[in-house]
Amino acid sequence: MSGGDELGVKRPAVWSAGQYVRPIKPVTEGQRASTHLAEVRSSVGTPLRAYVKHFPAQLPRAMFNECFGYTLLAALGVSQPQVAVMPAPQPYLQGSPWAWAFVSCEARPVSEGSAKQLYDIADVGQHAKLVRRLFACPALPALIAADQLSKNGDRNIGNLVFRGKHAFLAIDHADVLGGGDWQYGELWGTQTWARSKLIEDLVRVSDLDAQTKAAIYCAAQGVADRFFQIQGELRIALECRTSADTAAAMDSVWWRCTELATWFKDRLGLIV
Repeated sequence: MSGGDELGVKRPAVWSAGQYVRPIKPVTEGQRASTHLAEVRSSVGTPLRAYVKHFPAQLPRAMFNECFGYTLLAALGVSQPQVAVMPAPQPYLQGSPWAWAFVSCEARPVSEGSAKQLYDIADVGQHAKLVRRLFACPALPALIAADQLSKNGDRNIGNLVFRGKHAFLAIDHADVLGGGDWQYGELWGTQTWARSKLIEDLVRVSDLDAQTKAAIYCAAQGVADRFFQIQGELRIALECRTSADTAAAMDSVWWRCTELATWFKDRLGLIV
């Protein structure tokens, strides 16, 4: 997929190897991919700090998933950092082989860090503080709905980056479509619904109040409506006519979209 947003759909930019400046430090916490923090330059020469992620061979579609997930969620209005794909050292040492990597820039001007870095959810008090803060974020219901639409069962507090009291960025889409090693046959036919960790593990569905449940259900309806409105632009931007992967991914999302609101209504135990 090439970079650009001439159709009103944001896609990851494509940066050259010359825009990679230097490694800063490796990142090991909770990572399946080889990730490191690096200094990079934007396409206009702005110095940036960014997380550079290389994917292992056993996740052959993870890079595709990152690009597809970013493009889809951006079109659905989910806030994300500036991203790009670029050739960068693998894994992070000078002189190592270079390969294509997914690049997520640190939020500017403020990046507090991920919810996992800021809160120890093993501590009852901190867990409660995180839940209150996160569920006070107006964007959370739409993210939960968009993750279900894209079949991302790995959205967790480690890939929500706070950039304000009630604002966050969503990072890491490597597990959309069921994971980085999905096969075509898994995208068609009967839909498998992803586990929504933010309302299944962080907070139990049974503990959600009526207002929160209603907000998530309404967000699911809104996300479904938005997808149907922009799916034509997405198919063009993602080059579905010439890419079997993006065509299959978009078809899978289309089928999930038709059942999205109903699934949330049933899962949340709502009577509407």
